[in-house]
Amino acid sequence: MAISAADLKKRQVTEAPAAYGVVFAVIILISFVLELFVFNYKWICSAFDKPIQTQAHVSTTTFTDINETIKYIRVEPGTGKIAHITVTAKDEAIANGVTAPEYIVLGDIERSQYIRLHFSGKIKELSLRSDTALHNVVLNVHVPLMFSWVRFILIALILMTLFVIRPGSSLYKYKTDLKKSAQRLIAAALILVQATALFGMIHWNTAAITWHKSYEHHRQNAAGFHRSYGGGQ
Repeated sequence: MAISAADLKKRQVTEAPAAYGVVFAVIILISFVLELFVFNYKWICSAFDKPIQTQAHVSTTTFTDINETIKYIRVEPGTGKIAHITVTAKDEAIANGVTAPEYIVLGDIERSQYIRLHFSGKIKELSLRSDTALHNVVLNVHVPLMFSWVRFILIALILMTLFVIRPGSSLYKYKTDLKKSAQRLIAAALILVQATALFGMIHWNTAAITWHKSYEHHRQNAAGFHRSYGGGQ
């Protein structure tokens, strides 16, 4: 199929280094916006929140006479410690109190210390229980901006890779031929990178390893809820 001069010129302009530079700059901007406003949505949602009550060095505590809508609380278990947090609140929907699922807070990871609450309307009373002493507990806290350079760079690289290998690009025209030693080496390197990334993600996200424990915990909670509210015996 013959290519017209206009199409050839358009393709040459599209694949010019300057065009790649412009696209990569746009990708970097998109990655920055995603990191700032999507992955740091807690920072946006709590922008105008101000702390209303604080308690320090407690493991079990109750806040009374709150009468405010609380989005986030912060609990600080201390460096190197892991706290299992249970929050019970009396809100506008359930005056007798409702307990949220257990939260796991890591003292070495600041992001995990900000807990999002999903109670209904204003909270009258809030109780917090922990299996370890907490250095500090703050209600209605403003979540700070926690910019992750690793995530920012990773997203930018993924988007750039997708652009480079898109249909119609200069790289897309090359066909896979594993008879060539160079392509076999590239394929082996890609497989190694993917396997390393998968191994790292699994061991970084410990919940993926202990998924069966989480499943059993939620199954027991569902059974308890059914017995309490569904009329089961």
